[in-house]
Amino acid sequence: MEPATRVDEGRGTTRSASHAQEEADRALLGVRATLARQLARSRSKKALAFGAIAATCLASAAMTVIVVALLLARESPTWWRTVDPSNPTVVELAERVEQAVVSSMHRARPLGEPWTVAVTAPQANAWLNVKLPRWVRSRNAHWPDQIGDVQTHFGDGKISVGVKIGSGAADQIVAATVNPRLSEDGSLWLSQPSTNAGRLDIPAGWTIARLQSWLPPEIRERDMTGRMLDALRQRGPVLPSTWVDLEDGRRIKLLDVRVEHERLLLTCVTEIPNDQSSTARAD
Repeated sequence: MEPATRVDEGRGTTRSASHAQEEADRALLGVRATLARQLARSRSKKALAFGAIAATCLASAAMTVIVVALLLARESPTWWRTVDPSNPTVVELAERVEQAVVSSMHRARPLGEPWTVAVTAPQANAWLNVKLPRWVRSRNAHWPDQIGDVQTHFGDGKISVGVKIGSGAADQIVAATVNPRLSEDGSLWLSQPSTNAGRLDIPAGWTIARLQSWLPPEIRERDMTGRMLDALRQRGPVLPSTWVDLEDGRRIKLLDVRVEHERLLLTCVTEIPNDQSSTARAD
């Protein structure tokens, strides 16, 4: 009976070992499952943390861009110089500029010989802020109350013109920079236009829409205003013809317009038109 007893004990031992192995495997699987769940939760937390950080960074970047844009829009262009039209010095300069231009146009000159008038930005700004409002009112038009300073700048071969618009809470400077160009037919175009709100580059369409919104009807509906806005849209010349007929029968014709050394240079010629009955005038 002893051998039988040994065999039974061996089988029991085998079953016990197999059972222990199964328990160990189940325990190992449980450990693996626990580790997998912990790893998944850890990855999920890291993904959520990364997503939160990324969203925060994007929001911060967007807010930074918006704040910078607003600050740039509220700042004056680097070339902007405020002009006081009531300042006696400014008034005197505007008077001298107008008299000099009129004198140059009516001066006795050899016919067909080119001559040039040079205008600096301070001279142009004095005239724009002192004489331009008076000229508008002399045409029975209303000078918009929203308009503050009108400024121009000559540099890098281009002309920049800006207007300070009063909006109640704060003023906004809207400016356009163009490259004046005479075509072969004598019309004057404004090429390569760019527009700004303060120091912020903005689409030309926004600037044109803003101008149209605050210009009074008596100015907005003028042919010259329409040509200016169309010229900024690149739809046509700002001046279809660039000559002025004088009272004595002579004609002043613009031959070239350019910017050099921060001056606007206008080269003209005095001539007698072939058709003496012509009354064409540049607006």
